[in-house]
Amino acid sequence: AAHAFSDKLAVKANLSVLTGEDWHANSRVDLNNPGADRSNPAYDGLNVYGDEVSTTLDFDAAAGFPSGTVGSATISRTGYDEADLANYNAESVKADFALHYRPFADDLEVILNSRIGRGTTIYQGANR
Repeated sequence: AAHAFSDKLAVKANLSVLTGEDWHANSRVDLNNPGADRSNPAYDGLNVYGDEVSTTLDFDAAAGFPSGTVGSATISRTGYDEADLANYNAESVKADFALHYRPFADDLEVILNSRIGRGTTIYQGANR
């Protein structure tokens, strides 16, 4: 919206509001062993966070047994599904206000402009 008070003074205001819902990343495919599920102790799910690091436990070395007696296993944390951590609502609100003043009859114009905005969304990283 804009309004000219005279040939020298005018104001302008804009408002923009956008709401929506972000894409839900819900694939739980095991990156190390496709087809495996969370029962696999070394599970590393695609949209599961906190399960990226795994370690191998050597039970023979821990118990002092000869190698191959008990064996070893690779384990990781179970992690959290993205849906349990994320808010999928997306919102953007922006506004700008301007005061325009032409002190002379030529092309010189003084503009006082202010903009503000806020928003929420999910960062779209490569691991998503």
